[in-house]
Amino acid sequence: VHGGTSSASGVHGAFSSQKKSHVVLILSFFDKLNNHSNIGNSISTEVQWMLMDTNTGAIISTGRENKASNSVTITGDILNVIPFQGEPANLQMAMVLYELKQNDETQASQHEYGYEILPSGAQTNSEFQKIVQNSALHGMFVHSVSESTGDIKSFRLAGSSTGDNKLVELELMGQLTFPSNNEKITSVHYPPRGEVIQSPTTILGDDSLLLKYLNPHLAVVVTEATPEHLAKLENDPASAPFVSSSQSKKRIPQGVSSSVTADSPPPPPSPSTLFINIIDTTTAKILHRASHIHKTTSLSSSTTTHVPVTISENWIVYSYFNHKSKRTDLGVLTLYEGMIDKQSLSLFKSPEQDLSFSTFSSPKPIVLQKVYTYGKAIKGLSVTRTARGISTKNVITVGPGGVATIDARFLDPRRPSGELKQSEKIEGLMKYHPILPHFPQRVLSYWKDIDAVKISTASTNVESQSLVLVYGGKDLFFTRVEPSKGFDLLPESFNKSLLGLVVVGLLVGYGALKKVCTDKLLKIGWA
Repeated sequence: VHGGTSSASGVHGAFSSQKKSHVVLILSFFDKLNNHSNIGNSISTEVQWMLMDTNTGAIISTGRENKASNSVTITGDILNVIPFQGEPANLQMAMVLYELKQNDETQASQHEYGYEILPSGAQTNSEFQKIVQNSALHGMFVHSVSESTGDIKSFRLAGSSTGDNKLVELELMGQLTFPSNNEKITSVHYPPRGEVIQSPTTILGDDSLLLKYLNPHLAVVVTEATPEHLAKLENDPASAPFVSSSQSKKRIPQGVSSSVTADSPPPPPSPSTLFINIIDTTTAKILHRASHIHKTTSLSSSTTTHVPVTISENWIVYSYFNHKSKRTDLGVLTLYEGMIDKQSLSLFKSPEQDLSFSTFSSPKPIVLQKVYTYGKAIKGLSVTRTARGISTKNVITVGPGGVATIDARFLDPRRPSGELKQSEKIEGLMKYHPILPHFPQRVLSYWKDIDAVKISTASTNVESQSLVLVYGGKDLFFTRVEPSKGFDLLPESFNKSLLGLVVVGLLVGYGALKKVCTDKLLKIGWA
């Protein structure tokens, strides 16, 4: 089901410029068994669509009459369904991306891809072509993720010069595969659309600049080692990555039991079981991969670990339960392009920088990482959003302890482990401590436990405030937070009556003084 925003202000608050629509597009998929005399039976998918007015509930047009123009049959595996919104605002479209099935065994290694634009018609095809041509210089990029096979594929849509009917060509740009026998994809997360970024840099205490890595095509893919792979590593530890088959001989320290000989190799490190992969969806390449040891082989047959992830600007925050240490870990990744020192930027001097950014040629980001321990279980994560992006970011968590906020400054991976330098004190950094404090004053739900796993945030007309909606379970919880306090609001103790009296007094004094000056000038003129 796809539809445009129907609220008065949308997700961007009062500053939203999104088109408003109350029409939604509903797609239905039906598998059909086809009998072919030459190749045998095959399975195809019939896609039917309907447009519905959400204000009245009326069906504008439907695809259940089995008309050729209102349904389409696809002989292939559907990879993704990408929604679009055209002109006028109530024109809802969707592109069904699929991979053609090869019936010839000699062409099993060849892959062909196609797409269908729904609803079918000349207007939607023309509008889709216009959207692709106006999207970017190098075309529009889409991708697909298959959790069953572990494949991530990137495609490019560009105007066709062959003169065919579709006028838009589909080209495979890259492919990434996570071996399904070693690890499986558990979830995929994307940055929020339309996030307001106040500054593309971070100002350090010594006036240097850290350049944020701001790539809108990022995706975080969470993968987990399979029980079969962990069992294999347990039987053959030498096959684990980063484990050397030859161990150096070491002298037996004093006090160690004689049962441990000098020729005994140290025990191999535990294999990583959880992976956080930062993917570029235009090239299908891994930009960074973080690994964690969160369970042992004896726990490998348990259920899939729930890993909530949130992305904001160049920050990636995720949480998981560590079965080995019996605690909740909170991981933070920050991405940077580089640094400009204070001597390289002045009125008469500026560094040489490439103003254009391309994921095909730009270097990988510099990633800083820290892991903290949190005293409460976490089921969902999100970040506050404000109208201008000026207020301090707060990370919002939901779990058995309720809905709480964490100041982003506590999660900064740049927190030093040693004594703070003067520049770090000026910047406001705190000394690193692995345990995050849990302040009862920062619990938004008071004493109530909220049974929910999803969090949505939105901005308001006031910069200091952000709206929070917690849902996805038995409970719904809605509140308003102030990440940087009410710096743009008058306090409740403000004497508005006195202010009104002062303003009225100034107006009366202004009027009386104007009358006196006018009479004086008139007398001078007649003198």
